[in-house]
Amino acid sequence: MSLQSTVSPPAHPWDVFVDFTETEVFWREHQDFLYSRGYTLRHRYRLGWVPSWRQDPTIRLLDAEDRLSFWLGQSHLMDARRLTDRMLVSIKKVRTDSRELQIATFLSSATLRRDPRNHCVPIPEVLRDPKTPPSF
Repeated sequence: MSLQSTVSPPAHPWDVFVDFTETEVFWREHQDFLYSRGYTLRHRYRLGWVPSWRQDPTIRLLDAEDRLSFWLGQSHLMDARRLTDRMLVSIKKVRTDSRELQIATFLSSATLRRDPRNHCVPIPEVLRDPKTPPSF
């Protein structure tokens, strides 16, 4: 049997975008944890995701936000929505014991956040996943 006869073409030309990168697998595997803490990731990373171009064959590739990971080249960052107010947030994967987290948390304290000289991005909360070493 030839290789050509055993490999079937993709169901849709854009199905090359269906496969997840290693980084995306990490985020997909943490979607439930993040949801339990009040955040939801893009549809692409949710259980049961069906690509938008399969649901709407008239959609243009550039309009299909779920075709690629938003943070290409930035594996430690992901965008999400906070469920309580639908605010768009960035989630960053960092080590719990990192100096970066200590400094960022300090600069996000209520007192320092009110200081007009503090131009740091505020960190509303640190999400500690008991199953994996990084925090979010």
